[in-house]
Amino acid sequence: MHLVELKYNKKRIEKQVPASWNELSGKQLVRVIAALLTIRDKHTLQLTLIQILLQVKSSFLNLCTVEQKIYLAQLTQFITKGGLLTKQLLPVISLGKWRRQKYYGPASSFRNLLFLEFIFSDTYFIAWSKKQNEELLNKFIACLYRERTWFHFIKKRFSSYNGDNRRAFNSHLVEVRAHKLAQLPLEVKQSIVLWYRGCREELEKDYPRVFSGDNQQAAERTGWDGVLRNMAGSVHQLEATGQASARNVFALMEDRLYYAELAERKNKQAS
Repeated sequence: MHLVELKYNKKRIEKQVPASWNELSGKQLVRVIAALLTIRDKHTLQLTLIQILLQVKSSFLNLCTVEQKIYLAQLTQFITKGGLLTKQLLPVISLGKWRRQKYYGPASSFRNLLFLEFIFSDTYFIAWSKKQNEELLNKFIACLYRERTWFHFIKKRFSSYNGDNRRAFNSHLVEVRAHKLAQLPLEVKQSIVLWYRGCREELEKDYPRVFSGDNQQAAERTGWDGVLRNMAGSVHQLEATGQASARNVFALMEDRLYYAELAERKNKQAS
């Protein structure tokens, strides 16, 4: 966070201003994405982003000097120049005005994302990235965001509670849920995309062998199903592997690929 102090009209304000995507609030994130999607004029966009980060009314900026505006514009650089969003800023999304239906998303950095969830969500994500098809985008979000599990208030008291309040992933229910989530505003959908892309890039950095060029191309062609079969080793283990933490599966894959590289280098040296 940046501490911003401004003096104007004999008044003084102090504000804690986000210095990265992860320091935004959920409301700020959605407003920032909405601004990026709709405002084409660079100057207007910059002033709007300053207003969102400072959480002030637009009239406030009229009281600032040119020098102050130039200083404040520097606070928006993390938005315009990149950076990863990995913190879950939208843990809950809602539909409807009166009887609001709530859907719950995964934890920050995919901490509670199961491997089977990743297979389906990433397949839709890659397909949407190529085709920009709204239906694929809705299905992608429907893989991640689900209704709260029944009797969650009781289950969370048990020692077996895994920290995930969502109903178990069921691929057969994705299409029905996607039809409902189609009502979400575009800025909310794109906020989820930004978060997913940031978490995925984090995976690529944490497990570089798993997300190497060859593996990425294979996943784009046929999805991660082949990876699931290879990791399971047998039909009986398919379901268990699918229900394992995605990060645990990738960690195991990274280890296997590392030792395979090590063995290959030793064989070359021996020959």
